[in-house]
Amino acid sequence: MQLMQYIQKKDNFVGSSVDWRKGFEKAYPELAKITDRDWLDIIESAEYMQVPAGTVLLEQGEVCSGYVMLLAGGVRVFQYAPDGREITLYRLSPGDTCVMSLNSILHSKQFFAIAKTEADVSALVLTPAQFTAALSASEKFRLHIMTGMSDRYCDMLTVVEDTAFKRLDIRLACCLGRLFEKAQSDSLNITHQELARELGTTREVVSRALKEMERQQCIRLSRGSIHIASSEGLRWYQQDKK
Repeated sequence: MQLMQYIQKKDNFVGSSVDWRKGFEKAYPELAKITDRDWLDIIESAEYMQVPAGTVLLEQGEVCSGYVMLLAGGVRVFQYAPDGREITLYRLSPGDTCVMSLNSILHSKQFFAIAKTEADVSALVLTPAQFTAALSASEKFRLHIMTGMSDRYCDMLTVVEDTAFKRLDIRLACCLGRLFEKAQSDSLNITHQELARELGTTREVVSRALKEMERQQCIRLSRGSIHIASSEGLRWYQQDKK
């Protein structure tokens, strides 16, 4: 997937409901305060991109053609195991830094994952030359990148630790807890296959674990959805009971 096919002129959106400046100020409040002329020139000359949900932005093995600064929407970065299972490495929200794309941009190396939009995305895109110039022009931007790299590395280390050392039922309960909290609801519209993809396992394994949680009266299952039956019971499942 080439990012350039989604590039649009920013001037077409200034003053409309899709004003990139407002999005930039909200997603990057500290960077929006920078007044250095070189930095402002770089941001003003960056391209604007709109991408629909469900679009693969970057395939595994491709070289990233630009640094994407999310203004709205979300992106999931994941890998496929040799047996076809998926595992989520991290997610990107507005203001976040994609550490794997940095490696691709700075060293012209292959992107060793897949980046796919989970919601409609709007973003600014810096060319590799603009990105390098921005690093030189702004200490705040350098700090933003370094902080973002640290956050994403921690995310990936958590995935490795959870996968290697935590039982599947604990990981599943923790995942459900996060999703219920994010949804701010006692119900989730999610399939067993989607949960399996999130955890890097198979649908059959997830289904068995969910059935056991239902037997323990922690959750209730229905077609395409999961409901909390006992918040206390779900929290109990999240504990390592060794």
